[in-house]
Amino acid sequence: MSRVLSLAALLGLALILNWLKPGAGAGEMEFLPASRICVIDGDTIAQGKDRYRLKGFDTPETRNARCESERARGYAAKERLLEIVRQNGGLDLVLDSRRDKYGRFLAEAYAGGLPVRDFLITEGLARPYAGGKRKSWCR
Repeated sequence: MSRVLSLAALLGLALILNWLKPGAGAGEMEFLPASRICVIDGDTIAQGKDRYRLKGFDTPETRNARCESERARGYAAKERLLEIVRQNGGLDLVLDSRRDKYGRFLAEAYAGGLPVRDFLITEGLARPYAGGKRKSWCR
């Protein structure tokens, strides 16, 4: 009986410590509620001071667009990401151990168990991206 109680106490302690930890580490999934997510553009979000570059896809720019067509498509991607965040109550992020060249955390984003990149790519608002030189969105 005392062995069962000891195991239960250890399990309870592990659950409490997991709940109290400040954030997920590399490779761990962390849920960000919609109320704490600021959508910067179609592939970048922020939570407080932390910015996250969502991996696996690239969307057109809004702020530094090279043409009006890119800017318009960028705003459409941003709005769609915002809609996905709201519809799902937030996003699950799997953090990478690295940061991008701008110091943003790299993370894979999931909504309802599905990769966010799949929504945006399928809808023509993004294209696959694994780093390196990006293709122009202007024609």
